[in-house]
Amino acid sequence: MDERNGAESTGQPSSMDVTDLLVREHGLVLWLREVFLDEKLLAYSPLCRKDGDYTRTLTLLLHDGVILCQLMLVLREKSIPRINTGVPILRMQFRRRENIQFFLDACTENGIPAFSLFFVSDLEEEKDPLKVMYAMLPPQNRLLRFLVISQDK
Repeated sequence: MDERNGAESTGQPSSMDVTDLLVREHGLVLWLREVFLDEKLLAYSPLCRKDGDYTRTLTLLLHDGVILCQLMLVLREKSIPRINTGVPILRMQFRRRENIQFFLDACTENGIPAFSLFFVSDLEEEKDPLKVMYAMLPPQNRLLRFLVISQDK
């Protein structure tokens, strides 16, 4: 029984949950496009996909940790020791995991509580894309505050 609305829980996400997830994912991709000034990122928005495949867009974008590391470097210089890039990263799981862990470590070092972050496996194995998305909110809010303060000066 679902305690929130009294309905039986089937274990499957409701259409409202899926719609909410797609809209949130789209918003995150739009924000990343603005941060990196890269129109190609729109291809990863679930609402802009031409092939009609709305699944795994966020995990496809973030799966190797490169965007995550670049994002953290925008927030704070030298917060990431290195970013593993290039063709071999697609074949080297430990390099992808290392990038993701660099991001997570930099988040905690910059005051983002560990409980609001995800585990490497949540992204890498696509266990919990919603948790990954919610973990992007503190860096997004921090960057927005930084940009507002910079514009005021």
